[in-house]
Amino acid sequence: MQRRNLALLTLLATLLVTRILLALTYRDVYWDEAVYVAMGKYLLSAGASGFAEWIRPPLLPLIAGTLWKIGLDPLVAGRALSMLASILASAAFYLFLRRELGTPQALVGAALIGITPLAMLMGTKFLGESLILLLTILLLIAVQRRNAILTGASCALILLTKFNAAILIIALGIFMLIPPEKVLQEMREEISDAWRIGGGIGFIAFGAVFGLTAIYSSSARPEAQAVASRFKGLLLAGVCGLILTGIGFTFGKNVYHAWQLQEHGRAATAKVTKRYLSRVKDTTR
Repeated sequence: MQRRNLALLTLLATLLVTRILLALTYRDVYWDEAVYVAMGKYLLSAGASGFAEWIRPPLLPLIAGTLWKIGLDPLVAGRALSMLASILASAAFYLFLRRELGTPQALVGAALIGITPLAMLMGTKFLGESLILLLTILLLIAVQRRNAILTGASCALILLTKFNAAILIIALGIFMLIPPEKVLQEMREEISDAWRIGGGIGFIAFGAVFGLTAIYSSSARPEAQAVASRFKGLLLAGVCGLILTGIGFTFGKNVYHAWQLQEHGRAATAKVTKRYLSRVKDTTR
């Protein structure tokens, strides 16, 4: 246990040091970073400062605006949070793989996901890639452990960080709704969980997108309402996601029980028919 923890801590410390050195060496500011900071100031000042590009999801701008509002440098603090998310992504991937493959494989996987050049670079910038990576791994852990709340929260936050991440959620939802034939045959008792997780992911995706639509449809309102309207939209996405995940789980469970009832009915009908045919055969002899 101690060796395993020491190995993981050593890996995470190494990844952190490399990112700090890279951040001190490569200080260029990306356009997206500047936009997130400007949008954050715009939102948290009710339009008095900064500017907005409404084609971007609101989570990172809200983080930047909050950091600015409490007196921190939003770019520096945002990069520090991105670095933390990058390190936590490796730790989360380790936890996910350890349950599936074992400790040695989990350490290798965590190292690979941490030392990828793109992951290292994005881990030093205030961009959505590191946060998306962490949230995606948390989503996999939620599905792995059948955790409804974490599933809903991860999906909502993913869509509030990057729109194109919806492809991942849709793909995972399809996989969970239609598992491989081998799973259907050998793990029939797990079909209930597969339907419920898949249904939950489908509903959460719809709920989060609906919330984001509400956010950007309000962009033409007076500037004094900018902050309130966007916070309402953010809450709407999250709340809809969590509520609809529960609906998906319930719906999936009912579908499974209906399917089971159909199977039992089929078996019972076949049994009665077999008995009837045997009796008819006996009487005709």
